[in-house]
Amino acid sequence: MPVLDVLLGMEGTTLVDDLTPGTAPGVAEILQRVGPDAAEWVTTATVVQAARLRRIPVVTSNRFPLTALWPEVEIDLIP
Repeated sequence: MPVLDVLLGMEGTTLVDDLTPGTAPGVAEILQRVGPDAAEWVTTATVVQAARLRRIPVVTSNRFPLTALWPEVEIDLIP
């Protein structure tokens, strides 16, 4: 079974949450850090917000965009 199928089948696995009126304020708080380039960072900010709300790490092979936006985000780095 491919690793991605296993990860997607695990309880609590989230790809990206929807941007809703309920999640928008938290995403906006994160986006304040990037100023006028905020539109380019919406997906990254949504991922950071989902991790913050759930108090779980983001599993990624590239920590830079996440930690550049929110240095405190917990990262579970994969090769």
